[in-house]
Amino acid sequence: MRNGMRIGVGLATLFALGAVAPALAGDGRIEAFAGYYVAEELEEDISYGLRGGWDSGRGWGLMLSYEQFETDGKGYGEPSGVEGELAHLELSYVAYPGGSGFELFSGIGGTIVDVDTGVPGAIVDLDKTVFSIHAGVAYRFELGDAFYLRPELRARAYDAGDETLDFTGSVAFGFRWNGGQ
Repeated sequence: MRNGMRIGVGLATLFALGAVAPALAGDGRIEAFAGYYVAEELEEDISYGLRGGWDSGRGWGLMLSYEQFETDGKGYGEPSGVEGELAHLELSYVAYPGGSGFELFSGIGGTIVDVDTGVPGAIVDLDKTVFSIHAGVAYRFELGDAFYLRPELRARAYDAGDETLDFTGSVAFGFRWNGGQ
């Protein structure tokens, strides 16, 4: 699956969440983000994506996230020539302790992994979808009634046959709305 298809899947999922959110009691939100992705086996680089969320109004909520990461450089023990693409689709349970902008979240997801190397003799060719789990922390800084900035740190582990642990630090610009509580 290439970039256009991955972005299409992410957008369709978030738009579906946006269509359902107004019917639920609570607040909805949608945000675009960019971050720095630190991969254990690949060279770190910029990631980007979209998130949508729902706050129940009772100290918890749900968040759906789509993140895209691409790199071309070193990885898997090779000094160069490794091309990697990851696309994450994740569902998180979010807790809002203390009723402030502080958020703790964790959840499950699926990650499309496509890693190839152009180095002669190197055997790195991954093209599969793997199960992932994640956890993180964020803080939402309100910019008026509807807009906000949300820095986030997220750790992610994969069921990829090894003990890979990746991290993302990102900043989102978001819009939230009242679902009619």
